Amino acid sequence: MIKLRRRKESEIKNTQTNYQMNMVNAQHSETHASQENILTNSDSPSSQDKPKTRREIELEHLEKLNALTTSIIAVFLAVTSILNNSASDDVFINLVKTNDAWSFYQAKSIKQSLAESEKDKLEVDILQRKDSKNPSDLDIIQKEIKKVEYYKSKIAEYKKEKQEIEKEARNYEKEYKNADAKSDKYDIAEGLYQLALVLSPISLVARNYRLWLLSCLVGIIALGFSIYAFTMP
Repeated sequence: MIKLRRRKESEIKNTQTNYQMNMVNAQHSETHASQENILTNSDSPSSQDKPKTRREIELEHLEKLNALTTSIIAVFLAVTSILNNSASDDVFINLVKTNDAWSFYQAKSIKQSLAESEKDKLEVDILQRKDSKNPSDLDIIQKEIKKVEYYKSKIAEYKKEKQEIEKEARNYEKEYKNADAKSDKYDIAEGLYQLALVLSPISLVARNYRLWLLSCLVGIIALGFSIYAFTMP
């Protein structure tokens, strides 16, 4: 009985020892597995570190180009609008000056016509009184001759003033036409800039390089009109 009891106790101890060893081995295995998982996760690339596709790179490049060209076109549009406003002001100012100059010219013409009419009347009256022997008629003739000379000087003065006014009016007309033509070119440039600004975001939405190139081309044409208008006299 003693031997049997010792054998059972020995078997129980061996069983406990094996269980403890198995638990320790299981803990070591779990620790090792967790370390391997950590190393594996640290070595594997994350979703953010995945290499970008060629299409994604092209889209990012298009976005940057689109932002750059849109900013440049917007700046040119703003400058052109300021220049166009200035040209429009010149159109209005020169138009008013032209109308005023021709009105002044017309007023001088009327005065000249009145002076010529009065001179002609006096000359006719002088001819009628020329053969008269009445002393009073002779005095009237002398006065009328002086008036004729006065009107002749006024007529010559009016003619000279009219020439100066006409020259000034022609210059205002020329400036008016130049400012009007310049304003027309600026209007075309503004329209093309606005078209380019519309095409630029459309190219980004459509993800189309050709539309972006078209917007750049339209912007370059608009810039050409702006430069041409700016260099006009």
